[in-house]
Amino acid sequence: MSEVNFKSLQTVHESLLQKQQKLTEENQGDFAREVRAYIEQAKKAGSMIPSTRERDQVRANLRYWANYIYSIEKSFPDTELAPSTVTGGQSFWTSRLGLAVLGLALVILIGIGIGSSLFGGAATVTPTSISSTPLVTAPVQGTSTTEANSTAEPNSTPVFGGVALTSPENGANVLPKVQFSGVSANLKVEDSIHLLIVRGDLFFPLKEFIPQARISAAGDWKIDAFLYRDEKDLEQPENLIVVPAVCFDQQCRDTLDASVDTGIASKNLPSQRSFRLYQDSSRVLYRNAYQAAVGTRLTYSLFKGTSYDLYTAKIGENSGRQITFTTEFSEMFPDLSADGTKIVYVKRMKDPNNEKGHLFAIWIMDSNGENDHELIGWTKKTLENPQWSPNSTYISYTIVESRGSSGTPYSSIHLIDPISGEVRDLTGEPYALVHRYSSWIPNGNSLVFDAAISDRTRLIQVSIDSQTLSPFFDPQLYVSQPKISLSEDGYLMTFITIGPEPNYYHDIYVTIDSDGELPFDGTAVRLIKSTGELLDFPRVYPEGNALYFTTHGSIYRIEYQIIDGQITLKPNTSASGEVVIKTPEVGDRVEPIYFDIGYMEAFFPIDQTSVTPPP
Repeated sequence: MSEVNFKSLQTVHESLLQKQQKLTEENQGDFAREVRAYIEQAKKAGSMIPSTRERDQVRANLRYWANYIYSIEKSFPDTELAPSTVTGGQSFWTSRLGLAVLGLALVILIGIGIGSSLFGGAATVTPTSISSTPLVTAPVQGTSTTEANSTAEPNSTPVFGGVALTSPENGANVLPKVQFSGVSANLKVEDSIHLLIVRGDLFFPLKEFIPQARISAAGDWKIDAFLYRDEKDLEQPENLIVVPAVCFDQQCRDTLDASVDTGIASKNLPSQRSFRLYQDSSRVLYRNAYQAAVGTRLTYSLFKGTSYDLYTAKIGENSGRQITFTTEFSEMFPDLSADGTKIVYVKRMKDPNNEKGHLFAIWIMDSNGENDHELIGWTKKTLENPQWSPNSTYISYTIVESRGSSGTPYSSIHLIDPISGEVRDLTGEPYALVHRYSSWIPNGNSLVFDAAISDRTRLIQVSIDSQTLSPFFDPQLYVSQPKISLSEDGYLMTFITIGPEPNYYHDIYVTIDSDGELPFDGTAVRLIKSTGELLDFPRVYPEGNALYFTTHGSIYRIEYQIIDGQITLKPNTSASGEVVIKTPEVGDRVEPIYFDIGYMEAFFPIDQTSVTPPP
């Protein structure tokens, strides 16, 4: 039997790499058996390998093939290298002659290779700290495997001319959306950093990539990416191998982009002249099963007998997924952050010292209901309408307190920094029946709210920086509940008008300011006329000409059209709208419903056996 040593192990390792390049589904089982045999052979051969560098190389090979076995069989093989039993003797490279040879080689490299690169020469040196060996292809002709591979742990320290992943850690259990971060060195202007997921014998490039222009001066980079192809795919746990790469030209980027959904076989990867994988920095990651709620959605609070809970629903669905499950608390007035990952809301509970009263607080949670925490503590004053600022750095909210024997509500609008906790009063002395409803102006640092001036209400703008008040819009009506959004035609604002006593019916109006300049100078158009009910909280669907509102404790939808700057209901559209979400009736009482419509990004864990990382 031939002797098994470091050189023979490297020969087998390179042979396996070449076979893997030509792997088919039919011979995958035989190939896996060969890999397992190599792993066992290499483990035992460790007893005959004394060199630290060679042992590190064998460990790197074992780690690579163990990751391959795990991706196929979901079982991580033992890769413990046997301790060396070789004693005595001195390695040539630690002898005086060996050290002299190494020193001379270093001088030559510095003088010729690195010097040429630094001073504009043609030569380029790729040090051993960054592997240029493709993940599933044979080493480049003329490059020894010892130089091409690095250590047993993924490399995260590029020195010159490449990229390396630094996060997540190898073996991490990750969410469906992950922020990858890493470092790079000596990339050219036309280069770009990419990440590829290995699934079986295919590479799936992530759509997100980083061009060289977006890499920091220090070489740091970050990529936010979704680790699933579709929502059905996400409902099963998955083990992933992620490897960084660099494209050197646009043709390479086009090839990867065309393979995002279908994957690409190793033989069809771009050539090494325009593309390079960095095996030493690959990661094995583990993702559990989730249900995704990503995109423009309704988020609403629904009363079901004892308390309000939060729900979310796809546009077009008549039922949603429950987010909170509480009976002693009510979750009300939900509002999504700009990136869709968080919800601010009002939490309400019964006052233990007053059976007819309530206590209120404002809390923030992740959009899937996790990491729920208090922002504003419990108070007997009513808290309403918390709203994220457009850049999610502030939250506005309303404080309502009852005054006088009749309990007239007096309101004021406040602002809180969710990081520092600093609170500011934006509207000053509370006013009766007004200063209750507000809206942020998109892409700005100002709020618009309803204020009483003379014989009616008008909309006033307040800058959160200067707290200066200025007129915003006066439609010559008693107005409330403004909501401003952006459309193709400029600013689009919805609001309600309040009719005369004794019924105070609410109509819904909409107006457009096409020049986008303030103050608002559009013409108010009544879109929906009340037939005896209260129409409240009109909100524009951000991806189409539809408007959502509440009445009779349910959410309704109506479609409109804009022609030559004029807003009208679409032909054949019911003037009363269609029911989208209906509140269950509780006796003779119909509770109001509160909602937001906007981008949501939430992942709900599916209760099933999770993927267990290997030891």
